[in-house]
Amino acid sequence: MEDTDVKGYMSRDAYQVMMEPLLQKLEDVCLEALKGAGLKDGSEITNVEVIGGGTRIPSVKNSIAKVFGKQVKTTLNADEAVARGCALMCAMMSPTLRVREYALSDASPYLLSVQRIQEDDMIEGDDITLLPLFGSTPCMKAVSLKHTGACRLILKSDKSEPIADYFVEAEKPGEEDPGKLKVKVKVNGNGIAGVHSAALLVEEEVEVPITEPGKTEEPKPAETKQDASKPAATEDTATPPADAEAPMPVDTAPGAESNHPTSQGDETPADKVPDAPTTKKVKKTRTIDLVVKRGLM
Repeated sequence: MEDTDVKGYMSRDAYQVMMEPLLQKLEDVCLEALKGAGLKDGSEITNVEVIGGGTRIPSVKNSIAKVFGKQVKTTLNADEAVARGCALMCAMMSPTLRVREYALSDASPYLLSVQRIQEDDMIEGDDITLLPLFGSTPCMKAVSLKHTGACRLILKSDKSEPIADYFVEAEKPGEEDPGKLKVKVKVNGNGIAGVHSAALLVEEEVEVPITEPGKTEEPKPAETKQDASKPAATEDTATPPADAEAPMPVDTAPGAESNHPTSQGDETPADKVPDAPTTKKVKKTRTIDLVVKRGLM
């Protein structure tokens, strides 16, 4: 300001009075963390480590220690701890660097739910919880809804107003089986939620051919190789002698029945076996992808 040195002074007491609303919010965050972990107080916690340049303020340390009931520790470098963790995570995700991996699970600080609104702005059913509080992210959640036609999907959080609005284009269902509406919601690594896809599942009866079970073929006898030095065996056909008498025909006694049919009319026709069915009806689910558009919200 035109080479003018501007200075100001503030007492610690006045500074703490100005920070009081922010310190109260900090205590509320610590209490929510205890509640989410299923703990009543900090007696079951061994150590409390704080990082970040803002933790150097004595009133910030005192507020955290007040909630957990023990003094906080600063064994890590408050300024470099977060930056080093980010650099290590980038190295794990990089295809050119190779570092030792470690398990890292991020949690969502809010509860995510979805609400369906019909095309005539009629709210249908209660909110459906997709991601519970402190649920693991990134993730993909699927929910099945009754198909009633085109609808709007509102994504909600327990800590704010509706965060996203989507419109699903679909025709009105028929009178028979309306089918189901399957919606997939994706929460990326940054905690941003959105409708990934929507599809209509319809069950249909289709005819499929019946496959006969495979028949096991009888093993063929192994062929024996003949020695080339030995002559091949020939079947001896017995030649009847010239003076052998021919067999006499058997005469059927009068009144006796002959075992052999005398004409085609005397044959008994065999019972006809009905043809086995070649197809059968089975239920199959057909998937129809639907168009999803982002709303104005």
